[in-house]
Amino acid sequence: MQNVTVSRKRLVDFRLEVYASFTFRADALFELVDALLLSPIVRSAVEVSQSPIFRRRFASVYDALANGQIDPAALRQPLVAAEPPEALTVAGDAVYALDTTIAPREVERVPSARTPGEVGAEQVQRLAADPTPTQPKAVVVDSHYPVPSFLRAFVGRAPDVVVLVRLAANRVLYGPAPPPTGTRGRPAVHGARLVLRAPIPPHRQETVRLLGQEVRVSAWAQQHLRAVPALVGLVVRVEFLRADGTPRYKRPLWLCWSGPQEIILADLVRMYLLRFTIEHFFRFAKQKLGLLVAHLGDIGPIETWVQVVALAYGQLLLARDMVQPTYRPWDPTARQDPNRPLTPGQVLAAWPIFSRTLATPATVPRRAGKAPGRAPGDQPQPRERHPVAKARNRRLKAAA
Repeated sequence: MQNVTVSRKRLVDFRLEVYASFTFRADALFELVDALLLSPIVRSAVEVSQSPIFRRRFASVYDALANGQIDPAALRQPLVAAEPPEALTVAGDAVYALDTTIAPREVERVPSARTPGEVGAEQVQRLAADPTPTQPKAVVVDSHYPVPSFLRAFVGRAPDVVVLVRLAANRVLYGPAPPPTGTRGRPAVHGARLVLRAPIPPHRQETVRLLGQEVRVSAWAQQHLRAVPALVGLVVRVEFLRADGTPRYKRPLWLCWSGPQEIILADLVRMYLLRFTIEHFFRFAKQKLGLLVAHLGDIGPIETWVQVVALAYGQLLLARDMVQPTYRPWDPTARQDPNRPLTPGQVLAAWPIFSRTLATPATVPRRAGKAPGRAPGDQPQPRERHPVAKARNRRLKAAA
């Protein structure tokens, strides 16, 4: 009973802090978040106004998304506090997955003039400045992020903030620089080459059992990329094996770890496999919360809609210990286990009944009268045109 009381207080505090972070059109924005959780099918942003909890007209949806203002710093605090206390840790590090799409802790658009690595580096800097959680933080990313603009954010931050990044199979890394020879000229910065397509014998190797199969993990210590020699890490090769000991896949999985070199290699594999769980959030947000249905014609309203979706998802996480799920007859036995945490979909199905016990800080709408409409002779300006963002330009900028 005490756990339910604590969970309810966390949810109530989250809702109040979110409402306080809305600096303009707060009432309409907050009711939009609540209405999203009570909409069985989200096919467009304006359809959310049909929910009974949205006490305003449908035009208020467009007004809230276009003119509503959110304080990013104030909103980040409740999102950080909403992280589940049972969040997974591996080898003593709190694991954070980063990808070029929406995440519940940090929501930020990648502008056309910038690269995902640059935006991700700023997010890493904010994560490093955050005192919670108290244990070291490990950021897990895929093969799109081993670029200088992103990796430089981790230089000098180990062991508090480290990165586990996937490497393409055609990359080349370098070992420690050789000792000075005493001759004239600049001292060497890079040592022996490590070509991932044809690597030298590893420094460490072990075979473990993960996910019901044998996995061979090899490691090369004190390696770095040519563009970021100050970030020295451990290169790891992961090979999933068949019963006869041969590799199951044609290409192995290559990883680079900037944390302590003496870490257990199996922990690195578990840590990277956790990154794939973020894909379940992406699918849920798109299929159940309408992440991609807001075709509003401008970047600002779409960004606000993405924030609304993230806040709705955060409430589902906080309410897992309080709702009474309704199991369907065809649900598997494992999903009906009362000791198993509820999925966001189960919480969403039970939300209509549970939401009746929640008070809203949004005020009742007041009668505003009839709008005067457009003034005679007024001609709206044409929509601003933007240059087409090409992936090639981003790749060239990331390589530079």
